[in-house]
Amino acid sequence: DHQGIPSPFFKIGPVTISICRAVLRIKGGDAGPFLPGCLKISRRHAITSNAVTVRTRKFMTTRLLQREQMGTAVLRPGKATVPKTEIWGKLAKMYKTTPDVTFVFGLRSHAGDGKTTGLGMIYDPLGHAKQDEPKHRLARHGLYEKTSRKQRKERTSRMKTVVGTAEASLVLTKRSQLEMGQQRSKDSAVGVQICRERINKVRPFT
Repeated sequence: DHQGIPSPFFKIGPVTISICRAVLRIKGGDAGPFLPGCLKISRRHAITSNAVTVRTRKFMTTRLLQREQMGTAVLRPGKATVPKTEIWGKLAKMYKTTPDVTFVFGLRSHAGDGKTTGLGMIYDPLGHAKQDEPKHRLARHGLYEKTSRKQRKERTSRMKTVVGTAEASLVLTKRSQLEMGQQRSKDSAVGVQICRERINKVRPFT
C-alpha cells in the first residue's frame, strides 16, 4: 500500500485478482477500491513440486550412423531452465546407457508453461559420436579441445610458406610428429642395416 491506498493487485490463496482502472471510493473515511465490471480474476495453483520430467517422442533408430534419435520434452514446473547435464542423466537412465554418449541440442523454452523442447541423440559406440557430431557439441562433453586463436593464426601463416603435401605435416599435432619421427628413425636404422648387408654380399673376396 502507498499512503493508505490499497494496491490494485490482491492475492488470496491461489487466487490472484488484478483490477483494471479501479475506481477508489471513500466510505467512512477509509479509501477502498470499487470493483467495476472490468474486474479480472486469474486462478493460479501454487506448484510446490520441483521435479523435472523428461519425455521423448518420435523415437527412431539410425543404423547407418549407429545412433538413436528422438524429440525431447522437458517438463520443469516451477523451475528455470534445466542444465543439459541433468537431461543427459535422465535420458541415459531412461534408455539404460551412460551420459557420455547422450547428446541434446536445439533446446527451446516455451513461455509460460514450464516446458522445454529439443532433440536428443544416443550413440551406441562413442567412436561414432566423435565422427559425426560437430566440434562444439563434443566440447560440451570434454571430447574436443579447442586450440587458441593465436595457434590457429600461426598455423595458417606457416601453411602459406609450403605447397602440396608438405601442408599435412604442419597440421599434425606434437604427439603425432613425435611418433612419426620415432618411426622414421627406426625405418632409417633398418634401411642402413639392409644396405650394409647388401654391400657385404657384393664385395669381392680379396
